[in-house]
Amino acid sequence: MFRQGDIGDGVYFIERGHAIVSGEGALGEQFTLAVLGPRDYFGDIAVLSSDRRRSAGVETLDECLMFFVAQEHFLDLRDNYPELRQAMAESMARTCRRLVDRILDANHQDARGRLILQLGRLHDLFQGPIPFTQEDLAHYVGVSRVTINHVLGDLADDGLVELGRRSVTLVDPDSQVPR
Repeated sequence: MFRQGDIGDGVYFIERGHAIVSGEGALGEQFTLAVLGPRDYFGDIAVLSSDRRRSAGVETLDECLMFFVAQEHFLDLRDNYPELRQAMAESMARTCRRLVDRILDANHQDARGRLILQLGRLHDLFQGPIPFTQEDLAHYVGVSRVTINHVLGDLADDGLVELGRRSVTLVDPDSQVPR
């Protein structure tokens, strides 16, 4: 959709499908900030910022149906509809909470614990198999691909996950994965 640092010209609303919000650190390392699905939106930070630069990149994971609202129309809607301002404030609060939770997870969970938590969250979003590669999971959990490979192998040996080509399926997500 766009890359980190691009100039923002509007906001995207997801009706169907999924997208990954990712960035690159100062040393070139890749990381995933969020995985979005139906009813989520992105691009608002750039259109609300004075420099209009995209703070992260976004790419689609599957076939998506999205609606694009150009910056000037989005700002008009924001200014004329208080319920939109309220919805945006609530969405930004949820985003901040999600990022704080991930920071706390990174500081208080080992790689296995973080992976299990994120697999549970991703299962809820995808409602089934998670279409991620080991590299995708590594960027999302914040560990190396080698670590993800090792932990996924252990989880498969323990009967918690089934591994497929470019996917992970939780065997019994309701009873085995904390949220």
